[in-house]
Amino acid sequence: MGLGVGITVWMARYLGPEQFGVFNYALSFVILFTVLINLGLENIVVKTIINSPSNEGETLASSLLLRAMGGCVFFISTITLINYIRPNDSIVHHLVIILSIGYLFKIFEAIRYWFEAHVKAKFSSIIEVLALTTSVVIKAILILNDAPLIYFAWAVVGEMVVMALGLSVLFMIKYGKPLKTLKPKRKRVQSLFYEAWPLTLASALYMIAAKIDQIMLGNMIDSEAVGVYAAAVKLSEGWFFIPAVIATSLYPTMLSAKKNSRVLYIERTQHLLNLMAIIGISAAIFVILIANPLVNFVFGTEYQQSASVLIVHILGGIFVAISGISYRYLISEGLQKYSLYRGLTGVVVNIIMNFFMIPQYGVMGAAISTVVSQFMALYLFNISRTETKELFYMQSKALSLTGSVATLRHYKTKIQG
Repeated sequence: MGLGVGITVWMARYLGPEQFGVFNYALSFVILFTVLINLGLENIVVKTIINSPSNEGETLASSLLLRAMGGCVFFISTITLINYIRPNDSIVHHLVIILSIGYLFKIFEAIRYWFEAHVKAKFSSIIEVLALTTSVVIKAILILNDAPLIYFAWAVVGEMVVMALGLSVLFMIKYGKPLKTLKPKRKRVQSLFYEAWPLTLASALYMIAAKIDQIMLGNMIDSEAVGVYAAAVKLSEGWFFIPAVIATSLYPTMLSAKKNSRVLYIERTQHLLNLMAIIGISAAIFVILIANPLVNFVFGTEYQQSASVLIVHILGGIFVAISGISYRYLISEGLQKYSLYRGLTGVVVNIIMNFFMIPQYGVMGAAISTVVSQFMALYLFNISRTETKELFYMQSKALSLTGSVATLRHYKTKIQG
């Protein structure tokens, strides 16, 4: 992650706010549609493999087929829609086409589900580091050789290709058979899609809520505003991998606990929420205290306005941190539909606020809109439904930090034991 942040900073300094903004506009646009590849399958497939290990090959093959079908829709959608949204912007068109080609290789990231289900995510993480390193090296070479903007999109393609190939080879080694020997089944494909479609829509809504601000800034102000905002977001989200890794690694233990005891399951979920709140609040306080010197040191004076954006945007990270566990809680409880409703809440609030806030407050308006939408969707929404009130109370307890000491003792004992 340090390599990734480092090369992003170097790239931002090299390109400057305007070109960095153009690149991030195109990248945000493409990422908006990656939900058509992911299809919200990750936790569903992990749960299915854990509950039905004898059919894991069939389950994995079926998820790969679904992602491949989604990939076709993804590619057609990005190429078609960018022509309508930015009809006269050839640079953005070329960036979107190249980035879309790269993201097609994310189809093979379904292989990660198998590693996660077997609590072997560390192996896929090694491939991820290798892929990221490849991208970093390519980008560094491009910067040192004064390469034009368009070449940086190919660096993203390189990262995706290495990730796909690495996962495929690693799976063959660990599973003992190549991917081509796995056969999907129609019933399994249908069951996975039926179970995952609410999560697909929810993921799409969350993705819109996360990326729409940069797209709206690009359309309502200019590319430089996107660059300033994107720089702040890179710093604000630079630590998100920590709660994501913890949630991914410990989700199987939540499911195992639920099989044995409801009390144990709730206890583990609460400890995880407490841990995420501690991480999120600590990160927010730390970043707020050093925001101005951090931005000056990392990005330079060209991005000074990013410091104010960072101070606001980092607050949303608190709710993002606890959302990884709450999202998995909803899945384990069979309440996927509420992920959809929460996502819809976030998108509606974010877009409406952006329309009013961006013209008046610019990049700060976009940051405020994002934080408010995250608060509404990832936390406050849960009190509005009977089925999710238990989650709301657990989240509230976590955010109050009342159980933080007990949680830290709990994990200290686990580590020492």
